[in-house]
Amino acid sequence: MRSVLSILGIAAVIGCAAPAYADPDAGDGGGDAAFLTALRAAGLTFASNDQAIVAGHAVCSMANNGETGLQVVKQLTADNPGLPMDAAAQFAAVSANAYCPQHLRK
Repeated sequence: MRSVLSILGIAAVIGCAAPAYADPDAGDGGGDAAFLTALRAAGLTFASNDQAIVAGHAVCSMANNGETGLQVVKQLTADNPGLPMDAAAQFAAVSANAYCPQHLRK
């Protein structure tokens, strides 16, 4: 039962991600800057902006390849030992919101 509640919680986090708005003059179209700002606003920390951006795009690649939200979250925790499941779910939601919002409606 606990795993079912956990899965529902992850789905709720991914499904309820608020849209991020970017500065259109940010040079990258604002996408990366908005993504990094949203990560910080969510309380998620990272060692490198570039690594966070690459990981954010990887979330969308996994989703584009048909992986479910739970599979994406599990992969994030496998790739980042010590990353709690809830933080991975938040990262996935922020990533999808910034880079592939079409996956938030699935």
